[in-house]
Amino acid sequence: MKFLKIGLIVAAIAAVLFGAKQTGILDIITDIESLQNWIASFGAMGYVVFLVAYVFACIFMLPGSAFTIVAGIVFGPVQGGILALVAATVGASAAFIVARFLLRGTIMKNLAPTQSSRKLMMA
Repeated sequence: MKFLKIGLIVAAIAAVLFGAKQTGILDIITDIESLQNWIASFGAMGYVVFLVAYVFACIFMLPGSAFTIVAGIVFGPVQGGILALVAATVGASAAFIVARFLLRGTIMKNLAPTQSSRKLMMA
């Protein structure tokens, strides 16, 4: 059962990354110039697209530095900085929620062998 859960998690991550690679999104988000053009093509909805893409990057541990740089280039230094800050906070919160509620059992079994760390995880 333990290996089944881990296998399903790995398969889900692989499926998302495979889909991103096949659709070209992975290539877009790893190249700053193409990411800038892609976000700018959405117009006013670019803010929402940027936020969703940044949250995706946080959850799946993709480099967020490119997003922060692109935010400043596409939206301007002040608006881009604020948007990157908000997106990074939402992304970190989403990653925490995934780890806390969806992967809690796996983390408790594999990464919390001591009594003190189990107490910390139960808090």
